[in-house]
Amino acid sequence: MLIKAEVGQHLLTLAWQQTLKQNIAEDISGLLRIKQVKPWPWADFHPVGQLTFAFANEQVERKPTIVLNSDSGQALAFGPGLHGLSLASDNLTIISGHNDSVFSPLATLSYADTISYQTINGKRQTYHIQSLEVVDLAKQPLMLTDFDTATKPSLLLITCFPFQGRSRQDSSLRYLVYAQAL
Repeated sequence: MLIKAEVGQHLLTLAWQQTLKQNIAEDISGLLRIKQVKPWPWADFHPVGQLTFAFANEQVERKPTIVLNSDSGQALAFGPGLHGLSLASDNLTIISGHNDSVFSPLATLSYADTISYQTINGKRQTYHIQSLEVVDLAKQPLMLTDFDTATKPSLLLITCFPFQGRSRQDSSLRYLVYAQAL
């Protein structure tokens, strides 16, 4: 899975660069028609954003991660994806990903760290972490209304917990990172 995600991220990076180039040019002309650039011809997903984690205790930012338009099983094999409920909210962007590859940095995030998210039109927003928590979906359903009350843009990152966990009994645990725009 790691090799697939790494190769996938390289191809996705190329598709993301082309997506930005095309969509920013369209935006400048006054008509933003989002153009989808697939990383390979048979892909059923495309890049829609880029996440960058900035750790306060590190001097340099980590390599950006391309975000896909879907969090289907096939898409998540290559990178994190936009959750479908993101489309229903103006202020909340929900992104899910595998914790053993591109979302492994979530294990070491702290309240001092920031997350940057660049959208398909080239606009970048920096977010400050508000909460880091583990929820058991078998006991407590994820209530998105708990996160979609902010008046400024918010970001919710979701991954499985524990990190590097292999046990089936842990499959209902999710690690949530909630952040709001600076």
